[in-house]
Amino acid sequence: MERLEPLVRELGLENRIFILKRLKDRGKSVAQIRKELKDSGISKPFSTVGRYVKSLEDLHLVCEVRNEFYLSLKGRLVLRWIDGLEHELVGFEGVETFLFEYPIDYLADELLFGVHVLGLSERVEDTFNVMWNTVNAVNSAEKEVLVVNTDIINREFGELAVEKCLSGMKLSAVVYSATVKERIDMLNDIIEEKDIGGSGLKTLKENFVFKSIDSTAPNLIIADDKGAGISLPNPEGTNSLTPAFKSADKEFIDWVRSIFVWHWSRGELVTW
Repeated sequence: MERLEPLVRELGLENRIFILKRLKDRGKSVAQIRKELKDSGISKPFSTVGRYVKSLEDLHLVCEVRNEFYLSLKGRLVLRWIDGLEHELVGFEGVETFLFEYPIDYLADELLFGVHVLGLSERVEDTFNVMWNTVNAVNSAEKEVLVVNTDIINREFGELAVEKCLSGMKLSAVVYSATVKERIDMLNDIIEEKDIGGSGLKTLKENFVFKSIDSTAPNLIIADDKGAGISLPNPEGTNSLTPAFKSADKEFIDWVRSIFVWHWSRGELVTW
């Protein structure tokens, strides 16, 4: 029960649940959260709202990606729990009492939810189709692409990503630390071939950001809010591109984004 106490205290503080609910559909900056608070009649200084968000981040309920804050897997679970059972809070003194009365098993619930969202997706068995879908997703994206793992970051992907990032698209990638040098060499080769320099190179490095991790991770990609795809590690703990799952369903996209945020928060920023 002790491990719930920090969570209980935080959710009972001013505006915390309000902020979590505002992050349900997409990530937002502190300035955007402050504006939504103000639009709801709650006027707070920027520094105060930043402190609210930082306290939620410290409890791993939200995670920062490029100065925007997203619900983590834990945060999405807690919010889903609160939303689904909010009517039962009538008669309780507050969220704190409810949380103390009904402790939950995060992992079991999240696994059940994962099975649910995979049921909303299309299964892809062919490796070529997975690669084609990945490149097509990047090509169709206008604002942002999120990627985890290295199996789908090949030369064709790299050239397309560079072209799109030069045009203003943002790409955030999480890759294995053992392959970082290979990825940087590939990008430098593309930069040299295309003679990218000056302001173009500055734009590229601002828009193409990646982090490295040491642990096993799924292959996943999210293109804007239009669609997402994921292939999970096999029972031996190694990665494979198949079977993969893809869907444009919002609930599926949100779930895949939560997995991206979890890995991004644990990665080390790569300078290139």
